[in-house]
Amino acid sequence: ARAKDREEQAETFETLDESFKELAGLLQFRDKDQEKRAKMEAKKAGTLSKMEQEMDAWDREMKTYLFERRVKATDRTKTPEEIAKVEAERLHELETRRMARMNGDFEDDDLSDISDEEGGRGRKGRQLRKEKA
Repeated sequence: ARAKDREEQAETFETLDESFKELAGLLQFRDKDQEKRAKMEAKKAGTLSKMEQEMDAWDREMKTYLFERRVKATDRTKTPEEIAKVEAERLHELETRRMARMNGDFEDDDLSDISDEEGGRGRKGRQLRKEKA
């Protein structure tokens, strides 16, 4: 039974192969080089159709886009609510540091939240104001 199935399968494959050879002979494959040469000659002679001219212009434009510098993605623009939340967190952190300093806890504080531009009330701020006066 198996041998008979294999024999039938082999015959079927041979029949299909012969049919394919006949079909492949009937098919005409495009010669891309020949098409390019014909197009270039038509272009030189100025006999391109309007559609081919439009496609040519489109191809040229697309090629220019290939070489354009790509812009890198930026961070997403924050909504007013998100901006307010970030600012509230920043202010809370500053207030926490201020309260800790007020209570005499300077160990973990690097005093980075105090700057002269903000009109700090520390000694440096007073000295600078006196010097300016």
